[in-house]
Parts: sequence; structure tokens; C-alpha cells
Amino acid sequence: MIGNKYKRLRLGISHPGNKDLVESYVLNKFSKDEKKMIEIKIKLITQYFSLLFEDENLFLTRTII
Repeated sequence: MIGNKYKRLRLGISHPGNKDLVESYVLNKFSKDEKKMIEIKIKLITQYFSLLFEDENLFLTRTII
């Protein structure tokens, strides 16, 4: 119903290297280091959220860890 003109954010979690391992990999709990990275990423996204609508390329460069 919203059409194709919308913004979305996707956070990647990397890849285990073998497609047969993906299901169990994505269902595992995050490690302490992964949790810390996610917290940092969420803070950056929140800090620069308005750039997503004003300057998407700048948003992407500001939120990359």
C-alpha cells in the first residue's frame, strides 16, 4: 500500500561462509562484541537519522563503523 518510494534500514550480520550454516548462524545469540557493535550502530543511526531524508549518501558515510 505504501508503494515503492520509502526508505528502509537494514543491518547485516555478516555470513558464516557456507550457505548450509546460515540458518543456525543467524539464530545464534549475539556475542558481547556483536552486541557492542549493534549498540554503536543504533546510536549512530539515531544521531544522523535526519540525514537519511536530507542526504542519503552522507547518512551512509556517517553511520558506517
